[in-house]
Amino acid sequence: MGFIRALRGEAYLLTHRRGFRWALIATVATVLLHVFGSWILLEMNRAAGGSGPGESGDWNFWPRFASSARAGLFLVELFLVGLVAAAFPREIASGAIRDPLMRGISRASLLFARAVASLALPLILGGTAIGAAALGAGLFFESGDVMEEGFAVFEEHEVRKEIFLALGHGFPSLVALAGLAVFVSAWFARGAVAVAAGLALVLLPGVLPSGLSSWSSWMFTSTLPGLGAESYLGKAAQFAAGYADALPRSFDRVIQIGWVAPWPALLLCLMFAILVFKNREL
Repeated sequence: MGFIRALRGEAYLLTHRRGFRWALIATVATVLLHVFGSWILLEMNRAAGGSGPGESGDWNFWPRFASSARAGLFLVELFLVGLVAAAFPREIASGAIRDPLMRGISRASLLFARAVASLALPLILGGTAIGAAALGAGLFFESGDVMEEGFAVFEEHEVRKEIFLALGHGFPSLVALAGLAVFVSAWFARGAVAVAAGLALVLLPGVLPSGLSSWSSWMFTSTLPGLGAESYLGKAAQFAAGYADALPRSFDRVIQIGWVAPWPALLLCLMFAILVFKNREL
């Protein structure tokens, strides 16, 4: 019963927080500006004697959709860390967290409710980014086979399948990122430190020494669709633009790991978050 009450409170906070509304607006604006900017650059290139529609894969709907969706998801990942990681430290510092505890809601119920609300954020913000990318790319570009100099390099169903797989591949790591943000929020006393720690863990796979690069794929943050050093969506966008070597066979291993690695990471983050939060001084 305490969990249900806590979850209702989290749902209310989620829909009434100014930061969440600004995150939605910023995500949509970023995606649409990315699409519009891509169109402007392509038009300028064509005016200077470059390739036009039917002559380059860059004019196709699918690569523009994928790259714009990735730009939006890049921002979504930053918002996930920023909104979730700073929440508990801010509420503890202001004393707001004592109110639900005094109403008989246990720490475990409060944390589980926060986790459920946080895990919904990737679905809401990520879905918004993808929807805005589809709308924007549809306004400026036409779908169809990927063409280069008048010849079809890839058929439309090939690139469509690859991009949809890449979008689905990114969501497990987004959900795990929300779990990581809950963990650092429960652990650190200062919001700025919690956010910095979360971002450091997100960026860690990209700065590992070359000798450890083979292990970085097992870190779910490496396969994030936006910030990930081994983003499947980034590769799929290049593939959709006509670059056949963007998805080598060696990348299949990264894809397979990316479907699996985020789930145990999510469970570990939530387990450690519970242990830390239950013993934390409020």
